[in-house]
Amino acid sequence: MVYSEEMGHTTLDSIKSLFSDAWDLYQKRAAEFAEILLAPVALIVASDILRVQGFPFKDIAMVLGIAGWILFIIAWPGLIHSIDRKTNIDESYSVGATLFFPLIWLIILMAVTTLGGMVMLIIPGIFLSISLVFSQYMLVLEGRRGSDALSQSREYIKGYWWAVFGRVLLLGIVTFALYVIVSIPFSGLFGITGSRVISDILLLIIVPFSASYYYIIYKNLKILKPELHSHHEVPHNTFITVAQVVGIVVLVVIALAIILALQAHGFQ
Repeated sequence: MVYSEEMGHTTLDSIKSLFSDAWDLYQKRAAEFAEILLAPVALIVASDILRVQGFPFKDIAMVLGIAGWILFIIAWPGLIHSIDRKTNIDESYSVGATLFFPLIWLIILMAVTTLGGMVMLIIPGIFLSISLVFSQYMLVLEGRRGSDALSQSREYIKGYWWAVFGRVLLLGIVTFALYVIVSIPFSGLFGITGSRVISDILLLIIVPFSASYYYIIYKNLKILKPELHSHHEVPHNTFITVAQVVGIVVLVVIALAIILALQAHGFQ
């Protein structure tokens, strides 16, 4: 579906339409998406294969695995940017490299905020985990950083939380089912390593399709709330700030507990 400001939507598109649009978007550019993700996935696959070989391959596997996930963190914002702007691999990686540290910081903020919400009787954590789901899209596509990205994501989802929750949950169920269906035969034939490798390879399909799926929802919400992308100021969200403070306190308490436990066992 092609979105325009004149469409007059008041609700999110149906789940059937969402899956159809996401699949069409993925199919049209599957080759470019796979190209963006190929290098990190190849490193992760190599790491999983070498991990079971023992010394010295185990150390090599660890290095390859770390390199693969670092490259994946660079490729991820590049993939989102490519979905929106149709950029090639060079442009996508350039964007990803520029956003590497802002993305790391955003991921930390999201984790701390969600942790704080979970400590507040779990339900607030679930609420926040959905409310912040578009934070990385805010970073890549709207240039929002840190807490601004979190607050902007919350503003987009406000009033549509349950609709977004249902769509996120459904994608999670479909993705999990696909992993199980595909990985079980390989696990039987090649053991746990075979299962890991095929799961890694599935990233070439699952990640870009999921990114396209979330992108379609984001574009739909953008039409529903045009006032959000027409103003530079992002409304401050007190609940997010409180959750961040709680999350930081929890992490400090855990760190102190670990230090005290180590000291009690004679570690300096």
